[in-house]
Amino acid sequence: MPKQNRRPTCGYSNPTLHSTPGPTGHNDSADVNRPILLPISPRSLGVFDSMANGATVLAQAGGKPAVTLTAKRLRMPGPASDGRTKKARAYILPLYAGAPKYLDINQGNINDCFLASIIGALANTVNGRRKIVSLIKEHQARVESDVSTAESDLARDAVGKMIKSDRYFSVTIGGKSYEVSNVLYTDDGDKNWGLKYMQIPKNVLWGCIIEKAFAKKNGSYLGLDIQSSRGNPISVNDTWKQLCGAAPKVFVVNAKTSHRKIVAAAKTAGTVSTIAVGGFHSVAILGYKKK
Repeated sequence: MPKQNRRPTCGYSNPTLHSTPGPTGHNDSADVNRPILLPISPRSLGVFDSMANGATVLAQAGGKPAVTLTAKRLRMPGPASDGRTKKARAYILPLYAGAPKYLDINQGNINDCFLASIIGALANTVNGRRKIVSLIKEHQARVESDVSTAESDLARDAVGKMIKSDRYFSVTIGGKSYEVSNVLYTDDGDKNWGLKYMQIPKNVLWGCIIEKAFAKKNGSYLGLDIQSSRGNPISVNDTWKQLCGAAPKVFVVNAKTSHRKIVAAAKTAGTVSTIAVGGFHSVAILGYKKK
């Protein structure tokens, strides 16, 4: 049989091919604000490194009264139960470098290939890339990420209830908006450390941010791991619909399936986002290459 060019990840469901994208939604994410008082200044709200963690700052500039701002407080989704110590760090990398590309992402140390394969397939087509961009909105703001629920999993020197950053993202999933910061879980190395979950070979964050929003929706990163949720399996078709706004077109691949039908689906993967799913494995189909 001709070789199909695919990007391997892993996932869940019966053997099928999926295709096509769709719309977006509104906001349901709760946050708690705390006051911070800053001088009137043209400086970016992202400049806050000199402030003590968790402190309320009172200041005046040029004799003008201080301006009261509020920090947006976002709860960090709990990590996966991998038994390894980790840290949570704010990433200052860009969301994109040009249009999203499937090479921007690699599945990390969590069994959520159903998600990695879908967003990889979307990033392989023009309409899919537009869909990805429409899902994520970036906001500049003073943000505090509450990691208190993850303290038992964090390295001892990383334990702290709040991590400050200067932006957050709203991600639309299933018509609802989930707000997440740019704080992500990493290994506990002091240098050359890497991300624990979605990997970013091109140093852009969009894949990590979508994954984090899904972790928030599912209660934690553990809630994304299909190996830990077999009692309540994660549906690839439902995930597709939540991201794309419409159910995928599906056909089953078995001994009776026409070879021509499979080849035709693979050949259109460059214009129609397509994945293949079998058992607990899922891959993005990128195109068709004849031997």
